[in-house]
Amino acid sequence: MEDHAHSHDVEKLLYCLSAFLSSFRSAYYRLIGVVHAVNGDTAWRRLKIQLESEADIEFLKDRTNLEVHGDGAIVWPRYYMSVERSMHYSNDKRWPRERFPSRFESHFKPRFGTNTVRAEIVSWQLQGNPKNLIELCFDTLARLEEIYRQELFRPS
Repeated sequence: MEDHAHSHDVEKLLYCLSAFLSSFRSAYYRLIGVVHAVNGDTAWRRLKIQLESEADIEFLKDRTNLEVHGDGAIVWPRYYMSVERSMHYSNDKRWPRERFPSRFESHFKPRFGTNTVRAEIVSWQLQGNPKNLIELCFDTLARLEEIYRQELFRPS
């Protein structure tokens, strides 16, 4: 997913995100089912409260439900904007550039140089969360794995 995000291949990025969200959802519900089967109702309720208190895990679970049952998760690019100015200055602004100038352009020479705006995609983010998409997925999956280890290796 990170390779597609850096190469700005949106279609493959969304495909990988969809696969990640589906597997995340499976792991989330599998954890709940295994803890319920192995440790019983009290451990299941405690785990459910713990998972609901984790904001990023709940956010990704909700986005997964939107991906599977709705129109899909909405992903936005984050841009870095820069303005480059050319340092041209002209004091001669009296005469038009040509004899019959365009009606849609200025009739006079520009006094200052032109500005060039460059927009560069820096990262991607899911709608509703300001974090970088790749970091959000990586950190949330690591947190879910940590909860797995706590619950499955907890002495009963």
